[in-house]
Order: sequence, then structure tokens, then C-alpha cells
Amino acid sequence: MVRVDTMQDHRKRILEAQTFLIARAAKLVYEKIGPGFAETVYREALQKEFDQKRILYKQTCPAEAVPGSSQAGLAIRPDFLCFGKLILYTMVAEAITELHCRQLRECLRKLNAPVGLIVNFGKAGLAMERVV
Repeated sequence: MVRVDTMQDHRKRILEAQTFLIARAAKLVYEKIGPGFAETVYREALQKEFDQKRILYKQTCPAEAVPGSSQAGLAIRPDFLCFGKLILYTMVAEAITELHCRQLRECLRKLNAPVGLIVNFGKAGLAMERVV
């Protein structure tokens, strides 16, 4: 039997591939820089990595970047909007907590974005959490 992919399946695979590219860029940044720096250092390095890999992004994710959205009342401020739909939040902390995930979920809802990625450049190592 031949499987016929739907447009939704196709979009899902594209989003997964885009998420992978961003996660890979974050891993490369962490391997180059290592632990112990401020969030701004990692954000700047990510920006350079995105430019080198030709990953489409807008820094600090302005509300206007996502049509029909508003950042009013967001608990966290996304650092990047990648590929016009994937929200990236970077941090340097001990761990990614359920609170971080809840806040990103709320951000996704308010910005009408399908997926978000939390990247923690912590001392214990690089950690990532995909949030839908």
C-alpha cells in the first residue's frame, strides 16, 4: 500500500527538521564556547551560527514578527523567532524547569506559534526542551 502524505504531515516534518537545525546550531555554539558565560554571549554566538548556516531568524522576536500576535503580559521574552514560526528561548540556569515550559507554552499561545525550543547553556551541560 502506498502512503499518501497530507499537507499537515509535510508541514510537521518541515517543522521537525527546522527544530533539528536550531538544536544543532545550539550544540555547535556550546561546543565552541563551553559553559560559564552570560546569556548574551550565547545569543550573539547563536546569531553568528544562524548566519553561517543560513537559518532564518529575527532576534528578540518582536510581536510584529508573528501576525496577529501581542507580547503583552508574557512571562518570558523569546530571544529568537526562527523560520517565521519557531520560538527560541535561551537561558543559563541550573536546569530547565516545568515553570519554564509552562511560560513558553503561554508564549506560544499568545504569539500563535506552533513550537518552541528552550536551550539552557548551563554549567552542567547543554540542555534543550521542545515545547508544543
